[in-house]
Amino acid sequence: MYKMGFDVVRDLGNLSIHSYCCPLTIIIEKIDLQEGMDLCLFSLKEIVTKELYSRRIRRFFPVIESPYLVDTMKKLDLYFTL
Repeated sequence: MYKMGFDVVRDLGNLSIHSYCCPLTIIIEKIDLQEGMDLCLFSLKEIVTKELYSRRIRRFFPVIESPYLVDTMKKLDLYFTL
């Protein structure tokens, strides 16, 4: 698992957002969320829109600003598809 970033969203009551990246080795329905409000999978194309939608919470959330996010995701995508 790779930690991608951390941010506090002040306009959402100081909501802490942690982002991680890892290869998915089981089907998404088998993932058991142990903490946090929601767990979602997004494509790089969705991530670069800078706003991601949570179906569970029914709202959009900002993507954590990170200068290396897209480059890192591309490298990980290349690594995991080889």
